Amino acid sequence: MTTERTYSLKQILPRLVPTLKHGMAQLVMQTVAMSLPLLLLPVLTRYMPPEEYGRFALYTLVLSMAVPMMLAGAEHLLTYSYFKRDEAGKRRLITSTFTLVGILTLIAIMLSILFMPLLHEQLGLGRTAIVSMGMIAGLTCVFVLAHVVAFMERSLSLQSVFVTGRVVIGYGIGVSLLMAGVMDWRGMVAGQFVAAAVLATIGLVYLYKKGLLGWHWSVRDVVEIPRVGGAMALYSLSGVLVSLVDRLMINHFIGPHGVGVYAVPAALMTGVMLLILALTRAVSPQAIRIMSEGGDIALRQKVIYIYTAFWGIALFAFTGAAILGQPMLRLLTQGAYHEATVLILPLAVATMFNTCFVWNATLLMFEKRGGVLVVIALLGAVTDAALGSVLIPAYGLVGAGWANAGAYALMAVLGFVGLIRYVQLPWRMTLTEARRIVVGLMLMRGGR
Repeated sequence: MTTERTYSLKQILPRLVPTLKHGMAQLVMQTVAMSLPLLLLPVLTRYMPPEEYGRFALYTLVLSMAVPMMLAGAEHLLTYSYFKRDEAGKRRLITSTFTLVGILTLIAIMLSILFMPLLHEQLGLGRTAIVSMGMIAGLTCVFVLAHVVAFMERSLSLQSVFVTGRVVIGYGIGVSLLMAGVMDWRGMVAGQFVAAAVLATIGLVYLYKKGLLGWHWSVRDVVEIPRVGGAMALYSLSGVLVSLVDRLMINHFIGPHGVGVYAVPAALMTGVMLLILALTRAVSPQAIRIMSEGGDIALRQKVIYIYTAFWGIALFAFTGAAILGQPMLRLLTQGAYHEATVLILPLAVATMFNTCFVWNATLLMFEKRGGVLVVIALLGAVTDAALGSVLIPAYGLVGAGWANAGAYALMAVLGFVGLIRYVQLPWRMTLTEARRIVVGLMLMRGGR
C-alpha cells in the first residue's frame, strides 16, 4: 500500500525561492520600476497639463495592446514550455517569433497609416506618434523575449536591465525633453522609442551569446505560434482592453482632461499592484517548472497553497493604499491634480480585484485554460463599458472608477469560479498554514 507524499513548508520554500538574493532582487527591480514614474509625477504634472497627460495615457494603453498582438502568445508559449524544449527548439521558436513580429510590425504600421484620421480624432495623436507606435511595439517584442529567457534562467543582471532600463531610459529622456521645453508629451514617446531600441539591441546580443539566435525558421513554426499561443495572446490583449475601454469611455464623455486626471491615481495603484506581483515573480520560474512537469500532486498542491496565500496580501496592501492614497497623491502631484483624490478609493478596490484576477489567471494558465481567461476578460470589458455608460454621465470620474471596480470584481469572481472548476483548491488549508506560508516567503533565507 502506497501513501501520498507530503511536503512541509520548510521543504517546499527552498525549491521555490532558491536564494534570498533572487527573491529580494525581484522586489528591488519591481520597486525601482514602480517608484521612478511615481517620483517623477511632480515633474510630469507640472510640465504636462491633464489634457496632454491624458493623451500620453491613451497612447501607452494602445501601445500595450499592440505588443501582445504582435507576439501572438510567443512569450507565454516560451515561458510555459521553456523547461520542455531543447536548445534547438528554443532557438527555432525565438527565430520564428522574430519573423512573425517583423511581418506584424509592417502590418501595424500600414494599418496605423490607413486609420490615421480615426486615431487622430479619437485619441488626439499626431501622425508621427501614430506611426512610431508600430515601431516601438516591434522593438519591445524583441527584448520581451530576451527578458523571458533571462527570467527563466534567473539572470538577475539582465532582468534588472530589462525591468528598470525601460523606465530609466524612457522617462529620463522624456522628462528631460519636457523640462527643456523642446517637446510636449511627445517627448515621452521619443524616450520610449530610444529605450525600446537600446533594450532590443541588448536583447539580441544576449540571445546570440546564449546560442538562441539563428536563421532557421519555417512557415509552419510561424503559423504554429498563434495557433498554440493565441489564447494566451488574447488573454494578454483582453487584460489591457478593460483599461482601454475605461479610458475611452472617459474620453468620450469627459474628454482628454478627464483621462489625464484619472490616469494619475490609476498609475499610483498600478505601482502598488506591480510591487505585490513582484512577490510571485520570486517563485514563478520554479513554480512553472513544477506545474508544467506535472507528476507530484502533493508538490503541485503546495504551489497552489502559496498562490492562494497571496490573496490576503492583496487585501491588506490595497486597504493601506486606500487609506494613504490621498495624502500620497497630494504630495506627489503638489496639489496640481487635486480633483483626482476622490478616485483613490474606487481605484484601490478595482486594482485589488485586478490583482486577485491575475493570480487566479496564473493558476488557470498552469492548467492550460487560456480560453477561459479570454472569455472572462472580454466579459469584464463589456461590463466596464455598460457600467461606464450609465455611471460616467451621472457621477463623472468617480462613476468611471466604480465602473472599473465593478468590472474587475466580476473578473475576479469568475476567475475564482474557474479555479473551482479546473484547479484543485486547498480547501482544508488552515489559517495558521496560510500565515506560515506568507511569513516564510518574507523571511526565506534560501536553500541549503
